[in-house]
Amino acid sequence: VRVRHGVWADAAAWQALAPWGRYLVRVHAVGLLRPDAVFCRESAAALWGQPIFGEPRDIHRFDGGAARSHRVGDVVRHASIAPPRVVEAGGLLLTAPADTAVALMRALRPAWGLAAVDATISERQLGLCTIAEVRDALSLQVDRRHRRRCVWALDHADPRSERVGESVSRAVISWLGV
Repeated sequence: VRVRHGVWADAAAWQALAPWGRYLVRVHAVGLLRPDAVFCRESAAALWGQPIFGEPRDIHRFDGGAARSHRVGDVVRHASIAPPRVVEAGGLLLTAPADTAVALMRALRPAWGLAAVDATISERQLGLCTIAEVRDALSLQVDRRHRRRCVWALDHADPRSERVGESVSRAVISWLGV
């Protein structure tokens, strides 16, 4: 199966992968072809092991030199006034866990954003950073879009969370006033 131009995968192995597994393979394929790529949003989340939902359509890269975000095929290159912190993990460049969690809280549905931040701070799941580090990453954001959604998720985040379903359920229970 052709994953990207010049990158192929065994067809049986590809079919056996869950949607998020196929997405992770696609992200790694871009990393093979573009070793200088800085992955962000769902792409960085997949690399960190943070929850993603289904198989995202786009591969997300941060481009510090771009004046505005743009798409080429299934790769979206994001621009930003305030660049995220970038770290190297597994030979790839990606946004730091706290910055990735903030980007997910801003881009995803609120319950999914809560699940992303819970997984990021939960020692039972990933334990990549603390809630304070995620709050700090949010405070560094110049763009105020979806700030209330992020504050809501941070106010409801729980490092004791054990599973994504628990986080999503907790969000729904909160909305229902139970």
